[in-house]
Amino acid sequence: MADSLRWDKKVNVTLATTPLPPVRLTAPLDSLRKLPAGAVYTGSSGGLRVTASLKGDSLCVTAEAENQPRLEYREEESREQTRSGQSELVTVKEPAVVPFWNCLKHGLNGILIAFIIIIIFKRYKQWQKTRKQDRSA
Repeated sequence: MADSLRWDKKVNVTLATTPLPPVRLTAPLDSLRKLPAGAVYTGSSGGLRVTASLKGDSLCVTAEAENQPRLEYREEESREQTRSGQSELVTVKEPAVVPFWNCLKHGLNGILIAFIIIIIFKRYKQWQKTRKQDRSA
C-alpha cells in the first residue's frame, strides 16, 4: 500500500483600504458668510470628517480620514492525503554478501600462487648459479 501526502500553503499580506461612506455637510450660504473668524462647520461619518470654513472670499472644504490603513493577513492551507492499494516495488541495491568460505578460498589460492612463484624464482636463481659455475670450470 502506498501513501501520498500533498500540502499547499499560501500566505498573502495586503494593504487593506476600507471604502469610506460618503459624508454630507449642508450649510446655508448666508450662515457661512456670517461665520465669525475661525469658526467651522463639521460633519463626520464612519471615520471620515469634513470641515467647511470661510477664508476671505473663498470657501475652504477639508476632508480627513480618521482610520489608518491596515494590513490584511490571509492564509490558505490545503492538505490532501491519498492511499492506494497498489504496492510499489522499491529496489534497493546492497553490496553483495560474500560468504567467509569464499574469502578463505580466494585468500589461500593467492598464498599458494605466491609460494609457487617464489619456488620458481629460487629454482631459476639456482639454475643460473649452477650454470655460471659450469662455465667457469
